[in-house]
Amino acid sequence: MNKFTLSGLLLALVGMVLVGFQALSKVMGRTDDWASINLTDLIGQHRLGWAYGYDILVKVLEAPLFLVLFGLGGILVVLGMIFWRK
Repeated sequence: MNKFTLSGLLLALVGMVLVGFQALSKVMGRTDDWASINLTDLIGQHRLGWAYGYDILVKVLEAPLFLVLFGLGGILVVLGMIFWRK
């Protein structure tokens, strides 16, 4: 297992933990807004003013965080399969 695959699996695991936490907090009846957490909320919109000039980057920044983690994890796993040495 190379670094790409390991990183991708770790990102997917973090995404699953985030989804599990969201489901658990919803079952508990919490009113926190964990379902719509995204990179813009974490980094801050005032620091990402330059990114709003690019349409595709805005879509990634405003996508739910667990989808970004799953997508990036999947890309890294595929890259790990491509660059795997026997």
